Amino acid sequence: MCILQVGAIVPWNWPFHNLLNPLTAALFSGNALVIKVSEHASWSSGYYGRIISAALAAAGAPADLVQIVTGYGEAGNAIVTGGEWTASPGQKGSLTLGVN
Repeated sequence: MCILQVGAIVPWNWPFHNLLNPLTAALFSGNALVIKVSEHASWSSGYYGRIISAALAAAGAPADLVQIVTGYGEAGNAIVTGGEWTASPGQKGSLTLGVN
């Protein structure tokens, strides 16, 4: 049972670190995670997503505990403005980029 669902929007550079940083913080604190990755890092993020899914399955955790979302700005906007389901949206990168 998870406490909250956390949303994270991460940039294209260092996709492994940008996925693992919010992932470990969310899971260790008992939360589910939705990660919106840059459209420029979709392939590598999908690869890491398969590794994460295999690790969750091996641990007996629910398959949808970590969800990786790809797409353009509309997908990130849906995470930020999605309503009560996201308790703590986070963003890595510049404030100017995040506002746009």
